[in-house]
Amino acid sequence: ISLANDENKVVRYAVIQCLSQMCSDFAPQIQMKHHAMIVPVLLQALNDPIPRNCAMAAGALNSFFDEAEDGEDDEEHTAKVLAPYVSTVCEALAGHINNTPYIFVRSTALAAMSSVIATGKFSLIPLIHHLVPIFQTILAAPEDQSDVQASRMLKCRAIECTTLLAGVAKIDNFQEYAHSVCQFLSGLLAENLPTDDMRLPYVLRGWTNMVDCMGAQDRKSTRL
Repeated sequence: ISLANDENKVVRYAVIQCLSQMCSDFAPQIQMKHHAMIVPVLLQALNDPIPRNCAMAAGALNSFFDEAEDGEDDEEHTAKVLAPYVSTVCEALAGHINNTPYIFVRSTALAAMSSVIATGKFSLIPLIHHLVPIFQTILAAPEDQSDVQASRMLKCRAIECTTLLAGVAKIDNFQEYAHSVCQFLSGLLAENLPTDDMRLPYVLRGWTNMVDCMGAQDRKSTRL
């Protein structure tokens, strides 16, 4: 792990890539036993001046949180163990989502954010009013015509993050944003997206999360 600070950018990249793979291969034991060693290294790597290395660090955080659970029975324990890192990790990822000019770094950071939300669960509730406006800014932005596919994937990641957070937070905590999120999803469905459109599965999963969020309170808003 000390080589994560190596002066050679290729070495730094290789170290983070190895950690990412280990988080998948040895999950969830490596997360539960060595989180205090791994997470700070990955957070530091997010500040690497090389965009490719930064994206790899975000991808490694994605692997760390995404693979941390070992079945539904383990969710509460995992969320409790990793709760101390949630705010710091989200803040670091949000900084890159807001500030980096590289769309591939933003997209990877959003993917990592979705894993943090899915694993951290209720630890994310205090961050709703900080995170949701960031996601909404991405959803409201026009598509980049120079790379439509990458631009759409960025929006897909933002849909995933927003609706996962809604499903975790429930309507009492997500009231301020629920209607606008449902309107956005309805607008995409109104375009009659073809079955092979990359956005369609994200929209459908997003509706599932919004139904979880709103429950029986407002069935009109969540009606397809």
